[in-house]
Amino acid sequence: MFICYFFLLRYVAVAYWILLTVLLLVANPLPGSVVDEAIDYKHLLSFGFLGMIVLVGLSGWERRLSVPITFVGRWTVILILYGFLTEVAQIFVPVRTFELGDVFQDAIGVVCGTGIGYAIIIFLRRMVWKKLL
Repeated sequence: MFICYFFLLRYVAVAYWILLTVLLLVANPLPGSVVDEAIDYKHLLSFGFLGMIVLVGLSGWERRLSVPITFVGRWTVILILYGFLTEVAQIFVPVRTFELGDVFQDAIGVVCGTGIGYAIIIFLRRMVWKKLL
C-alpha cells in the first residue's frame, strides 16, 4: 500500500533540488541571519538531504529487483559536480563568493546522503519482500 505513494517522492526530490538551486544562487536568501562559520553545516546538511532524497526518489526501487551500485555512483558524481558548479556560479552573484570549504562540505554531504539513501533503499526492499513472501 505504501509503495503507491512513493511516486510523489520523485516530485519532492525535484522540487527540493530546484529550491536548493535558488537558495544557493540568490544574493542573500536569509537576510539578517548570522551563522558562526565554525559551525556552519548548511552545505553539509542540505547536500546530504539532496543526495538521500534524489537517490531514493529517482532510483525506482519499488519497480526493480535491485538498484545497481553504478546507479548510486553515477548520482553521487552528478551531485558533487552540481555542488561544484553552483559554487562556481556564485562568483557571478553579488555578495556570494566561491569557497573551497563549501565544495568539500557539498561533496561530503552528497557522499553521506547517497550512502544513507542506499541503506534506505535496501531496508525498504527487504520490507517489501517480507510482505510479499
